[in-house]
Amino acid sequence: RTHLIEAIKEGNVFAVRELLSRGADVAAPDVNGTTALHWAVHRDDHELADLLIRAGTDVTSTNRYGVAPLSLACTNGSTRMIGRLLLAGADPNSTLSEGETALMTAARTGRVDAVSLLLDHGAAVNAAEQWQGQTALMWAAAEGHAAVVQTLIDHGADVEARSGRPGAGSTEG
Repeated sequence: RTHLIEAIKEGNVFAVRELLSRGADVAAPDVNGTTALHWAVHRDDHELADLLIRAGTDVTSTNRYGVAPLSLACTNGSTRMIGRLLLAGADPNSTLSEGETALMTAARTGRVDAVSLLLDHGAAVNAAEQWQGQTALMWAAAEGHAAVVQTLIDHGADVEARSGRPGAGSTEG
């Protein structure tokens, strides 16, 4: 593990600043490919994420499991972090290995603001994951997030889409 990652995990802003001033490699991953930015986003630590972004970290990097920082921000339902990452160049249509999009992850949290932000940045509303062909609308409905369901419908979500078989959904927005 890198000293930078350890400092991020501890939330030690002073140590992170010091390591960055000495030229610490912001892209250096730990054993599973997780970067300092992944850890800052996981912790929902905006100050540390900003430091890393300003230091030139790659906001699109993925760990060995294919998880990008944006996916972690969506798991947290952190609209503020999602916005930071999108402004820094994160792809609103990034996916996990089975095709789960950032929008699907955000829809599952029930955070309308997070879903709206992704949609405003071009997230494909009707993208379907590869395992069962489910869309963000289906994920939101399954979790009982009526406001997110309405937001997705307002942005053109296909209410006729069906899941249950690989490739069942569309990959188009």
